Amino acid sequence: MTTANQSPQPIQLIRLALIAGVLMFGAVILFVHGQPSWKPGILPPAVGYVLLAYAFAAVSVARVMRGRVLRESDPQRRISLLITGWAVGEAAGLFGGVMFFVTGQGQWYLLGLLAMASSFALLRVTGTT
Repeated sequence: MTTANQSPQPIQLIRLALIAGVLMFGAVILFVHGQPSWKPGILPPAVGYVLLAYAFAAVSVARVMRGRVLRESDPQRRISLLITGWAVGEAAGLFGGVMFFVTGQGQWYLLGLLAMASSFALLRVTGTT
């Protein structure tokens, strides 16, 4: 039986820290964009295509790694695979955040967050991890 005072596992704290970092970056971006001196920059259109391709690749990597994680019998190796998959997804969120920071176009951040959320949903922490 679990109690309400049970402390979170380190793997759950790592997952939460990865998510919180990207969300706090978004909050900082909104704060900076609210400053009167902020002016949007311009990025080459190809950067948007790179983010789109990376977001797709991050979700694909998470999908492939999910099968690998489920087959892994060693708990330490499973945790290592989960963190690696989450890092790939987090990078999509950070990439979208950087594009939002520079251009002021929030759809890039949302695309990165969607890829990150999809990666984290595919690579869940199970009770055996």
